[in-house]
Amino acid sequence: MARVPALAVAVSGVLALAGCSQTTTGAPEALAVTGDSIAGTSPAEAAATAAIGIPLDKSAARKAHEAEIRALEHGRTGVPVAWRSGKFRGEVVPGAMYQVNAYTCRDYTQTVYVSGQPPQATRQSACRQPDGSWKAVS
Repeated sequence: MARVPALAVAVSGVLALAGCSQTTTGAPEALAVTGDSIAGTSPAEAAATAAIGIPLDKSAARKAHEAEIRALEHGRTGVPVAWRSGKFRGEVVPGAMYQVNAYTCRDYTQTVYVSGQPPQATRQSACRQPDGSWKAVS
């Protein structure tokens, strides 16, 4: 009879520990998508809009987007990737890559300089999607 309580204690211990493990698939809930791909809702555009009250022109938005992608894909941690277009210029400074579940993510800072205005910086995080694109997250 002494074996039954010992077995019950062992089984309940295993069940309690099993409740501590967690398997997660898909995008992490804490990293909800805040916009379309980086191309659609660029932090550079948001910073420039805050700086001068108007969005970047198409050329500047394209240059900012290209710098973001270069920084996310190939940038060295802490090394700025610069861009320039007309009265706009900026830089993207990537942080270290890290994993969130099955996603490779990276924080970065986008600073936009507009002639005659103080610089505007935004900090953002992005995660690589299964199709290889980067998506802004919060």
